[in-house]
Amino acid sequence: MPTRLDWRLGSGGKASDLSAATDPELEAHADVFSGRAGTDDDGSGRGSRSGRDAGSRLFTRLLGGLVLLAAAGAIGFYVGRWSEARGFVVHGVEGTIALEELAWREGDREIYESTLDPYSSIEWKSAQVFDFITNAPRPWTASVIDLLPVEKGRRIQATVNVSTPGNPGQTTVRYYELRGEQWRRAEP
Repeated sequence: MPTRLDWRLGSGGKASDLSAATDPELEAHADVFSGRAGTDDDGSGRGSRSGRDAGSRLFTRLLGGLVLLAAAGAIGFYVGRWSEARGFVVHGVEGTIALEELAWREGDREIYESTLDPYSSIEWKSAQVFDFITNAPRPWTASVIDLLPVEKGRRIQATVNVSTPGNPGQTTVRYYELRGEQWRRAEP
């Protein structure tokens, strides 16, 4: 498989002629790699096999593009739905915390008890109400730092920053349960 390459430099050091002589086997491999395999001798690409191959390549590329487009659409749809659901949870938990904040400021036991999960244990609810009765009314603010779904989206672990006059910022972990259409504070 010898290959011969002749260089001839013209005037001014420019290449004026470049020719390569190769054996037929190398030329056949070059045709395969350059995409000229299966074409007619004139290189027109009208060979019977070439048209079918080009058509199947086009079909494969179009099919692959459609699959990628469908996958991107599905991912976008589910990301949008997740974002919408997360917004629902955040607003719901923040609404419950706002009610709790109002109850603490006003000293309203009824409002405070409405923020607690009715299915939590009597002992836990009694301890929460006792703390409220002994310490309310007082300025109390809270803000949600992070939310983490715990049980199939119906129970949420919330990291909450609670501020009171004697304690300017205490981070606590709370749990909230979805009861009907309202998130209520639940026992851990």
